Amino acid sequence: MSLYMRGVLMATMTALLFGSMSSIAKLISADGLSQMSVMAYRTVFVVVTLGLWHSATQGKAFFLVPRHMIPRYAALGFFTLVCNAGGFMMSCMYLSVPHAVILHYMFPLTTMAGACLVTRERPTGLEVLAAVLVVAGMLLGFSSGGEAMDAPSATGWVWGIISVLGFSGQVLLSRTMLKGGNSNPMTQLFYTNLFGGLIIIVGKTLFAGWADLSGLSWHVFALMQ
Repeated sequence: MSLYMRGVLMATMTALLFGSMSSIAKLISADGLSQMSVMAYRTVFVVVTLGLWHSATQGKAFFLVPRHMIPRYAALGFFTLVCNAGGFMMSCMYLSVPHAVILHYMFPLTTMAGACLVTRERPTGLEVLAAVLVVAGMLLGFSSGGEAMDAPSATGWVWGIISVLGFSGQVLLSRTMLKGGNSNPMTQLFYTNLFGGLIIIVGKTLFAGWADLSGLSWHVFALMQ
């Protein structure tokens, strides 16, 4: 399989898996558990699982990274886990699924705009048209069901915008790092979750607390997993 086709398949799998996230987030939030608690668990699970696997298969070599990469991984963790994933999951608490998804899919346009400035990659006219059609298609599809969507929440919109900007920052920074040969995907995944998780856990401890864990049950935990 060519690298291009492998990339297409990975992107397709990502889209299929991502499609279920908003509905699952709504189910989890119904019991009062904050999505930031879900994100905290997610990062711990990924770090522990990858850490144990690569420690057994590669030893200490997997964890050794150049010092200049640490700030980049920390920034990537902030964009990826705190802003992109955390922002989207939080927006699902305040917005309907259609509103949350439509807002999130503004990211192709913001990413293309950022790519012009950061990676000097200019999108073609067809790529811009495709990004516009994605948003137009979402709006048309969700508004044609015959029922009006709930009025959007201002808090939900703020979280949604944070998610869009985080997604664009994640893609641009990740692509810059990988194009330069400064990272590999598995190491990047480990340290992104490590630093992103630390930011989420410390931030939630200081500013929100963990009282929402009262909404954690075995049913909710299964949804989180």
